[in-house]
Amino acid sequence: MRSPDDGGVDNVERVEGSYVSRDCTASGGGRAVLWVPAGDGAVPAGVPAVTAAMLAQEARNSLQLPTPAVGVNPDGLNGNPALVNLPTWWWVTNAEPLTQRTAVGPVWAEVSAQPVTSVWVTSEGDRSECAGLGFAWARGMDDHERGSCSHTYRQADAGEQAEVQVVWRVSWVGSGGTSGTLDPFTMTASQAVPVYERQAIVTAVD
Repeated sequence: MRSPDDGGVDNVERVEGSYVSRDCTASGGGRAVLWVPAGDGAVPAGVPAVTAAMLAQEARNSLQLPTPAVGVNPDGLNGNPALVNLPTWWWVTNAEPLTQRTAVGPVWAEVSAQPVTSVWVTSEGDRSECAGLGFAWARGMDDHERGSCSHTYRQADAGEQAEVQVVWRVSWVGSGGTSGTLDPFTMTASQAVPVYERQAIVTAVD
């Protein structure tokens, strides 16, 4: 760029790159004009530059996380009722780690989402949190098997509708050696688990 009265001598620093228009409505903003540098050169005055952190937020908002699907034992259905004072196990069956990558010019970010916690919330508001996703119950397992996720109901409710929550931790890496964490996700689903009560009567003791 040349000034008209400087005799043709460059007096403004050249900047290499291009402008882009980005839709930021998903993250609470509107449309924005940003500068995409072609290298490590200067940024035009008054124009925000695309950063890896910006792209990481976009990638997070583009993640397609699944609605939780769970296995339950006892499931309360098909003659296998969930019972008062008997632990009801749950395990999440469809939560695999996911990644999402986005780039604009030489600037890029890759986001990773990892399921880390599952929570069982009863219709009465009781919460049982599990540091993991649980695993399928098998005959012979102990009620307190390491890594199991369970909730013990204290009263019967044939219409019980529990809510299952899966919490996803989100982190990212990007161009220029950048990295960080983003707000986690919580995905929820409803699970019908009719709960019954069975009485036992001791008739004789040897």
